[in-house]
Amino acid sequence: MVSIGEAAAVAEKKKTKNISDLGKISIDKEIKEKVFKEGTPDEYTLQVIEHEGEDYRVPLSVLLSIKELKKKYPQMKTFEVLREGTTQNDTRYQVIPVGL
Repeated sequence: MVSIGEAAAVAEKKKTKNISDLGKISIDKEIKEKVFKEGTPDEYTLQVIEHEGEDYRVPLSVLLSIKELKKKYPQMKTFEVLREGTTQNDTRYQVIPVGL
């Protein structure tokens, strides 16, 4: 049995990880929709990829950038995502093809 104090010592607020936290990513990586806070008024759905048992959010802007890059570089197989900003309002993503 674990005491409240022991649980509090290791407690961490769960945070959705982001695709920009990863390095090189394959264009063939499987993506899925995941529902959060299901059955509540705050329910929302995100696009996520799984990496080493963890889900990583894939913002729509990243998907749209990949779409445009694939038009210009159809041979693109891997990419990296850079993230700039810290809040929902100031975060920008840059998708960089790797190994062209």
